[in-house]
Amino acid sequence: MSQDLLDEVLAHPDDDVPRRILADWLSERGDPRGELIAVQCELAVRGAHDPERRDLERRELDLLQAHGNRWITELGLTDVKAARPRGPIEHMVGATVVFRRGFPDEASLPIADAIGAMPAFLRTPLRRLVVTEVHDVAIAELAARAPIRSLTSLRLRNGNGSLGALGNGPWITTIAELALQRIRGRGVDELAAAAFPALRSLELDEIDFGHLDLLATAVWLPALRTLRIAISNYESMAFLIGEKWRDLTTLYLRASGLRDDQLPALAAARISDSLEHLELWLGNRDLRPAVIEAFTRRDNLPKLQKLVLHDKARVTDITPLVERWGSKLVVV
Repeated sequence: MSQDLLDEVLAHPDDDVPRRILADWLSERGDPRGELIAVQCELAVRGAHDPERRDLERRELDLLQAHGNRWITELGLTDVKAARPRGPIEHMVGATVVFRRGFPDEASLPIADAIGAMPAFLRTPLRRLVVTEVHDVAIAELAARAPIRSLTSLRLRNGNGSLGALGNGPWITTIAELALQRIRGRGVDELAAAAFPALRSLELDEIDFGHLDLLATAVWLPALRTLRIAISNYESMAFLIGEKWRDLTTLYLRASGLRDDQLPALAAARISDSLEHLELWLGNRDLRPAVIEAFTRRDNLPKLQKLVLHDKARVTDITPLVERWGSKLVVV
């Protein structure tokens, strides 16, 4: 593969022109990777109902079935599937590399495989990495690797580990989306102390890192735009009702341990000033009148465009919420 043409792709990962030029160069030399790039670039710009889309998808699948194993091997990986884009990669079964517009775009790998593939990923415009089976030593080793310039999303799933090494590693300059799922150990203070200058989205899903209120001191907190908390034993509102919030537009909160008498504070706190999308998972509890009153006040949540209540109880009369929010209210 021409290094100069590949460098252009890596320097402009969102631009299809360098990819199409490289596709032509490869196809002229009989390399099927050129056709994959061309086919997937076409798929990226065609609508869902385009009459030619089905033929393109069939050819995409043929190319991946015929050559995917070789392309995966070139990354230094084994027992990993080469897949086309089909929903969130974390929902796919087994170790997977998703090819988009001809190159690895997303990968879901055990942490040992991810570490081994890092040198090869440096030569790809990889955008999203899901790492499983994590532990302290491996996190430190992964964090010490050279950063992938195009990588903006990192998800750590299943295991135990400290985030100190990750938070102080070279990757912090590129990660805009960080998700921690079913991770246990120490680390809230380390996460709060990290710089994460590009961080805009944080997801905390059934983690056990200690008291989340320590995150209220994080330097990256004012720049967050999306926050998702899904922790059964989360019991405190202190982190959410602090004064450092500035740009948050989306909040998803599933916390069955949170008392209803704390929710009114959320609607009136600084965090609510910029919220455009708010989802609350209430579990099997009924809405208290104080919660309904707080979420119907005209001076609360001034920019909200969508309020989603995951309400299994559905006992309380929510007419005041319907009158306040109208079509912006969704109860599921």
